[in-house]
Amino acid sequence: MPLDKGKNGFTLPKLPYAEDALAPVISAKTISFHYGKHHKAYVDKLNELIERPETQGKMKAFGLVPQSGPPEEFGAWAARERERWTRVVKQSGAKAD
Repeated sequence: MPLDKGKNGFTLPKLPYAEDALAPVISAKTISFHYGKHHKAYVDKLNELIERPETQGKMKAFGLVPQSGPPEEFGAWAARERERWTRVVKQSGAKAD
């Protein structure tokens, strides 16, 4: 899933389907843990690290500047991810929201 960088850092978007949409293949509890806690921890750590002066210094030394891409690029990526996960949901026999 794409990350969205807003004023308060990166955020993890809501899933485009219900947590129980992949049941019984993947339980709602598994989705909740994997996405709601595991992936969220990555985003939280990213926000923490990206603000550290030493991280910013290292990135600058390599010529890297954190920035968001154009909305069209992000939208295209998000659409591809949505299509991919829609196929997964359909193949599981569940209905996407």
